[in-house]
Amino acid sequence: AFGDEVTTLLRGGEDRATVEETLRKLTPRDQTTAMYDAIKQALELAQARAMDGMRSVGVIVTDGADENEDGVTLAELQARVENAGLSLYALCLQNSNQIKRDQLGQLARALGGDLLLFNADTAGIQLDTVLDRVAKAYLLRLRADSNLADGKTHGLSIKLGGTAVNTRVLTALWEPDRTAPSVSETRYLAKDNAVRVVFSERVTDAEN
Repeated sequence: AFGDEVTTLLRGGEDRATVEETLRKLTPRDQTTAMYDAIKQALELAQARAMDGMRSVGVIVTDGADENEDGVTLAELQARVENAGLSLYALCLQNSNQIKRDQLGQLARALGGDLLLFNADTAGIQLDTVLDRVAKAYLLRLRADSNLADGKTHGLSIKLGGTAVNTRVLTALWEPDRTAPSVSETRYLAKDNAVRVVFSERVTDAEN
Protein backbone atom coordinates (compact mmCIF):
# COMPACT_ATOMS: atom_id res chain seq x y z
CA ALA A 1 0.00 0.00 0.00
CA PHE A 2 1.17 3.60 -0.55
CA GLY A 3 3.32 4.81 2.33
CA ASP A 4 6.36 6.92 3.21
CA GLU A 5 7.74 4.09 5.38
CA VAL A 6 8.01 0.33 4.98
CA THR A 7 6.35 -1.93 7.53
CA THR A 8 6.78 -5.72 7.50
CA LEU A 9 3.45 -7.35 8.33
CA LEU A 10 4.29 -11.01 7.60
CA ARG A 11 7.54 -12.90 8.10
CA GLY A 12 6.70 -16.06 6.16
CA GLY A 13 5.19 -19.32 7.28
CA GLU A 14 1.74 -17.88 7.99
CA ASP A 15 -1.30 -19.79 6.74
CA ARG A 16 -3.35 -18.64 3.76
CA ALA A 17 -6.19 -17.25 5.86
CA THR A 18 -3.79 -15.00 7.78
CA VAL A 19 -2.19 -13.74 4.57
CA GLU A 20 -5.54 -12.99 2.94
CA GLU A 21 -6.80 -11.14 6.01
CA THR A 22 -3.62 -9.07 6.17
CA LEU A 23 -3.91 -8.12 2.49
CA ARG A 24 -7.55 -7.11 2.91
CA LYS A 25 -6.60 -4.68 5.66
CA LEU A 26 -3.99 -2.86 3.57
CA THR A 27 -4.88 0.77 2.93
CA PRO A 28 -2.85 3.70 1.54
CA ARG A 29 -1.40 5.81 4.37
CA ASP A 30 0.41 8.57 2.51
CA GLN A 31 0.67 10.17 -0.92
CA THR A 32 4.08 8.74 -1.84
CA THR A 33 5.52 5.27 -2.35
CA ALA A 34 8.78 3.98 -0.85
CA MET A 35 8.99 1.14 -3.39
CA TYR A 36 12.78 0.78 -3.50
CA ASP A 37 12.94 0.72 0.30
CA ALA A 38 10.39 -2.11 0.29
CA ILE A 39 12.42 -4.08 -2.25
CA LYS A 40 15.58 -3.55 -0.18
CA GLN A 41 13.83 -4.91 2.89
CA ALA A 42 12.60 -7.90 0.89
CA LEU A 43 16.19 -8.58 -0.23
CA GLU A 44 17.39 -8.52 3.37
CA LEU A 45 14.65 -10.94 4.46
CA ALA A 46 15.47 -13.23 1.54
CA GLN A 47 19.17 -13.27 2.38
CA ALA A 48 18.36 -14.26 5.96
CA ARG A 49 16.15 -17.10 4.70
CA ALA A 50 18.85 -18.21 2.24
CA MET A 51 21.07 -19.08 5.21
CA ASP A 52 18.53 -21.82 5.98
CA GLY A 53 18.52 -23.05 2.38
CA MET A 54 15.10 -21.54 1.63
CA ARG A 55 14.11 -20.11 -1.75
CA SER A 56 12.35 -16.73 -1.75
CA VAL A 57 10.09 -15.19 -4.36
CA GLY A 58 8.83 -11.61 -4.19
CA VAL A 59 5.79 -10.18 -5.99
CA ILE A 60 5.31 -6.43 -6.10
CA VAL A 61 2.16 -4.73 -7.44
CA THR A 62 3.01 -1.17 -8.45
CA ASP A 63 2.75 1.72 -10.87
CA GLY A 64 6.54 1.53 -11.18
CA ALA A 65 7.21 4.78 -9.36
CA ASP A 66 9.40 5.29 -6.31
CA GLU A 67 8.72 8.68 -4.72
CA ASN A 68 10.83 8.52 -1.58
CA GLU A 69 13.65 10.96 -2.36
CA ASP A 70 15.43 10.21 0.92
CA GLY A 71 15.28 6.43 0.59
CA VAL A 72 17.17 3.73 -1.27
CA THR A 73 18.03 4.49 -4.90
CA LEU A 74 17.71 2.23 -7.93
CA ALA A 75 21.50 2.21 -8.31
CA GLU A 76 21.91 0.94 -4.74
CA LEU A 77 19.48 -1.90 -5.41
CA GLN A 78 21.22 -2.82 -8.66
CA ALA A 79 24.50 -3.10 -6.77
CA ARG A 80 22.92 -5.73 -4.51
CA VAL A 81 21.57 -7.94 -7.28
CA GLU A 82 24.29 -10.59 -7.09
CA ASN A 83 23.54 -13.28 -4.52
CA ALA A 84 20.35 -11.52 -3.53
CA GLY A 85 18.55 -14.79 -2.83
CA LEU A 86 15.27 -13.35 -4.15
CA SER A 87 13.42 -13.77 -7.45
CA LEU A 88 11.37 -10.61 -7.95
CA TYR A 89 8.25 -10.45 -10.09
CA ALA A 90 6.76 -7.01 -10.68
CA LEU A 91 3.13 -6.57 -11.67
CA CYS A 92 3.04 -3.04 -13.07
CA LEU A 93 0.11 -0.93 -14.26
CA GLN A 94 -0.09 -0.90 -18.05
CA ASN A 95 -0.55 2.88 -18.25
CA SER A 96 2.38 3.65 -15.93
CA ASN A 97 5.44 5.74 -16.83
CA GLN A 98 7.41 3.72 -19.39
CA ILE A 99 10.85 4.84 -18.22
CA LYS A 100 10.12 3.92 -14.61
CA ARG A 101 8.58 0.56 -15.47
CA ASP A 102 11.50 -0.26 -17.81
CA GLN A 103 13.90 0.42 -14.94
CA LEU A 104 11.86 -1.80 -12.64
CA GLY A 105 11.76 -4.49 -15.32
CA GLN A 106 15.54 -4.50 -15.62
CA LEU A 107 15.85 -4.89 -11.87
CA ALA A 108 13.27 -7.68 -11.72
CA ARG A 109 14.94 -9.64 -14.54
CA ALA A 110 18.39 -9.16 -12.96
CA LEU A 111 16.93 -10.77 -9.83
CA GLY A 112 15.72 -13.78 -11.81
CA GLY A 113 12.11 -12.61 -12.13
CA ASP A 114 10.22 -10.54 -14.67
CA LEU A 115 7.93 -7.56 -15.24
CA LEU A 116 4.32 -8.14 -16.29
CA LEU A 117 1.93 -5.35 -17.25
CA PHE A 118 -1.70 -5.46 -16.18
CA ASN A 119 -4.95 -3.53 -16.18
CA ALA A 120 -8.26 -4.08 -14.41
CA ASP A 121 -9.20 -6.90 -16.79
CA THR A 122 -5.87 -8.77 -16.80
CA ALA A 123 -4.66 -8.48 -13.19
CA GLY A 124 -5.82 -11.97 -12.22
CA ILE A 125 -4.41 -13.51 -15.39
CA GLN A 126 -0.99 -11.96 -14.87
CA LEU A 127 -0.88 -13.03 -11.22
CA ASP A 128 -1.68 -16.60 -12.30
CA THR A 129 1.16 -16.32 -14.82
CA VAL A 130 3.58 -15.44 -12.03
CA LEU A 131 2.38 -18.32 -9.85
CA ASP A 132 2.73 -20.73 -12.78
CA ARG A 133 6.30 -19.61 -13.49
CA VAL A 134 7.27 -19.94 -9.85
CA ALA A 135 5.79 -23.44 -9.65
CA LYS A 136 7.74 -24.55 -12.73
CA ALA A 137 11.06 -23.02 -11.70
CA TYR A 138 14.08 -25.10 -10.78
CA LEU A 139 16.34 -24.57 -7.80
CA LEU A 140 19.93 -25.59 -8.51
CA ARG A 141 22.23 -26.66 -5.71
CA LEU A 142 25.93 -26.44 -6.45
CA ARG A 143 28.41 -28.87 -4.97
CA ALA A 144 32.10 -28.01 -4.89
CA ASP A 145 35.10 -30.15 -4.07
CA SER A 146 35.46 -28.17 -0.86
CA ASN A 147 33.17 -26.41 1.59
CA LEU A 148 35.66 -23.57 2.00
CA ALA A 149 34.06 -20.23 1.13
CA ASP A 150 36.73 -17.78 -0.05
CA GLY A 151 34.37 -14.77 -0.09
CA LYS A 152 35.20 -14.07 -3.75
CA THR A 153 32.94 -13.77 -6.79
CA HIS A 154 33.29 -16.51 -9.40
CA GLY A 155 31.84 -17.00 -12.87
CA LEU A 156 29.13 -19.63 -13.28
CA SER A 157 27.85 -20.99 -16.60
CA ILE A 158 24.81 -23.26 -16.73
CA LYS A 159 23.88 -25.01 -19.97
CA LEU A 160 20.43 -26.52 -20.43
CA GLY A 161 19.92 -27.92 -23.90
CA GLY A 162 20.75 -25.14 -26.32
CA THR A 163 20.38 -22.41 -23.70
CA ALA A 164 23.31 -21.07 -21.66
CA VAL A 165 23.00 -18.82 -18.63
CA ASN A 166 26.08 -16.96 -17.44
CA THR A 167 26.17 -15.27 -14.09
CA ARG A 168 28.47 -14.60 -11.15
CA VAL A 169 28.14 -16.04 -7.67
CA LEU A 170 29.67 -15.06 -4.37
CA THR A 171 31.02 -18.00 -2.37
CA ALA A 172 30.16 -16.59 1.02
CA LEU A 173 27.63 -19.16 2.27
CA TRP A 174 28.72 -22.67 3.14
CA GLU A 175 27.41 -25.81 4.78
CA PRO A 176 29.34 -27.79 7.39
CA ASP A 177 31.01 -30.89 5.98
CA ARG A 178 29.86 -33.67 8.29
CA THR A 179 31.77 -36.39 6.43
CA ALA A 180 35.34 -36.68 7.64
CA PRO A 181 38.01 -36.95 4.92
CA SER A 182 39.82 -40.24 4.55
CA VAL A 183 43.46 -40.93 3.79
CA SER A 184 43.72 -42.09 0.19
CA GLU A 185 47.50 -42.38 -0.09
CA THR A 186 50.64 -42.23 2.06
CA ARG A 187 54.17 -42.15 0.72
CA TYR A 188 57.57 -41.85 2.37
CA LEU A 189 59.75 -39.20 0.72
CA ALA A 190 63.30 -40.29 1.43
CA LYS A 191 64.84 -37.14 -0.01
CA ASP A 192 62.92 -34.92 2.42
CA ASN A 193 62.73 -37.51 5.20
CA ALA A 194 58.98 -36.84 5.34
CA VAL A 195 55.73 -38.64 4.83
CA ARG A 196 53.34 -37.38 2.20
CA VAL A 197 49.66 -37.87 3.06
CA VAL A 198 46.93 -37.44 0.43
CA PHE A 199 43.36 -37.00 1.63
CA SER A 200 40.14 -37.72 -0.22
CA GLU A 201 39.32 -34.00 -0.28
CA ARG A 202 40.88 -30.65 0.45
CA VAL A 203 41.68 -30.07 4.11
CA THR A 204 43.18 -27.22 6.12
CA ASP A 205 45.55 -27.28 9.10
CA ALA A 206 46.53 -30.86 8.27
CA GLU A 207 50.01 -30.20 9.60
CA ASN A 208 48.54 -29.82 13.06
